[in-house]
Amino acid sequence: MNLHAEAVDRIRDRLKNRCGRITWTIETGRGETYRNRNWTIYAHDNYPRSSVLSGRERRTHIMEFGPGDEGKQSAIAACQEAGVWKYTEVLGGSTHVPVDQIVSHLPDDTDY
Repeated sequence: MNLHAEAVDRIRDRLKNRCGRITWTIETGRGETYRNRNWTIYAHDNYPRSSVLSGRERRTHIMEFGPGDEGKQSAIAACQEAGVWKYTEVLGGSTHVPVDQIVSHLPDDTDY
């Protein structure tokens, strides 16, 4: 399966398995352990009720494309083919939220 087809499948899967309202961003890759210039599709919804992070926003990495205009256009084309026409292009920033901030509501007690 090529990169484009895999991205379309992942987007459609996320649409079927979302938790609450879902939004999309296309931005350069950034996470807790990585940062690069490749255009990346992220889905944004909420953690399910079964999670200790229930109700908090969840950001899911969908697919990474190359840098530059070609990578950006590939990400946009994959979104559109999957039926996602509304997305936010994040320029010069990121929607990444540090893990410490995400889990800040959990008790500090690490005795599981």
